Amino acid sequence: MYASKLFTKSALTAALITALIPAANAATDAEVDALRNEVAQLRAMIMQQQHNLAPMHAMPAGQPPAAPAKGFKMNTASGAEVELYGTLRADAAYVLEGNDNYTSNIPGVGAPGTAGNTEDKLNTSVQSTRFGLNFKSDTKDANKLGGKLEVDFVNGANNSDGSLRIRHAYLTYNDWLAGQTKSTFLGHSPEILDAGTNVGTGFKRVPMVRYQHNLMPDTQVMVGLEQGKSAGNSTNAKYQLPTLVARVNQNFAGKQGVASLRGLVESYDAERPGTAAVAPINVLAADGTTIVGTIPGKAATAGATDSMTGYGIGAGVNYKFNKMFEGFADVNYVKGNSGLVHGTTNAYAFNGDDAEANEALSWMVGGAFNINPKLRSTIGYSEVNFDDSSDYAKIASIATGTGAESNEKLHSIFANLIYSPVKQVDLGVEYHDGQRETFNGTKFDDDRVSVTAAYKF
Repeated sequence: MYASKLFTKSALTAALITALIPAANAATDAEVDALRNEVAQLRAMIMQQQHNLAPMHAMPAGQPPAAPAKGFKMNTASGAEVELYGTLRADAAYVLEGNDNYTSNIPGVGAPGTAGNTEDKLNTSVQSTRFGLNFKSDTKDANKLGGKLEVDFVNGANNSDGSLRIRHAYLTYNDWLAGQTKSTFLGHSPEILDAGTNVGTGFKRVPMVRYQHNLMPDTQVMVGLEQGKSAGNSTNAKYQLPTLVARVNQNFAGKQGVASLRGLVESYDAERPGTAAVAPINVLAADGTTIVGTIPGKAATAGATDSMTGYGIGAGVNYKFNKMFEGFADVNYVKGNSGLVHGTTNAYAFNGDDAEANEALSWMVGGAFNINPKLRSTIGYSEVNFDDSSDYAKIASIATGTGAESNEKLHSIFANLIYSPVKQVDLGVEYHDGQRETFNGTKFDDDRVSVTAAYKF
């Protein structure tokens, strides 16, 4: 009824105004003023009708929208808005040569036939299936409270359906975040079917407390305290303090692009594994093929530790050239730090009771293509290069050809094609070529073709 009345009044108003314009041109000032008053009154009536009509379209309290744009939404009794989402996913990987798993592991790949490695084998898994909850609630004093919980099943052994794993679990209060999510230090993560191929960047999620603030509309700063993740050869670092991480994000070109500058610093005790004396250590030539000398082994003390300081800097940029293409690049340098940038597996190594820091420079470039509304593709290349002139490189070089010697270089190239016949479904195929090279010059390959079918809700 209200809608019908509103339409009728609107039509009458329009007709009245049209009819009165010629008359107003010839009328006296008094008549014009009268007409203006009548029009103003009609406008006020229409606005009041619109106000009265609005509650008719409002969603009753506690009811979800009829057609949610993303996930399934509902309101709790306390007034919080909760969104359930997830991805049902099945993966298969044909390993031409490399790590015997449905995901790649370039930093630890060995020769075919060695433990954990294979060739010409099909592996399947549903471990990447995930479920999540987002929630948000406005407090009585207009502060904003929110959070996320997301899990998958990637805790299991190779080629098995693993146990539940927490990916994200955090609360937000205005500009503060507390809980576990992707490290503030890490740069861009491209759309990739096999996350294990993404060396040189990262996807590590760690517990943290973080403050973020928009200094200007296009400038955001983040400062956080995060759980340290560095480790050495067969031993973990011992932390008394969390890792300090800072980041600046800058939008540019009308938000067509975003650049980031990142840094971290950490302090920990490196704990030496074992108590046996260290044998003389081979010093290799620059090409890693010949021994040019030795370092005397040092006696080790039971329970010995060495204080270490790790740090890192990183920078990245993403730029959307047009509707079809977005380019990205990222670079990181870390010393005495591991566990965040994918591929930096050892932060230090011991000679006797002395720990020597490992150094790594990594970079990645690539592009994302929106071929059409249903078809997209991402390609990328990345490297991790470890300093072969460091003391770490000298003491980490052991018998050539065993596959256990420390990494000097990792590289990875991937290309995928993803087809979405409907919005909720992704069908993808990806080729990956990866290689690990040690300080002793030994090379190991990890080459595979992966396919994915996923339903998102």
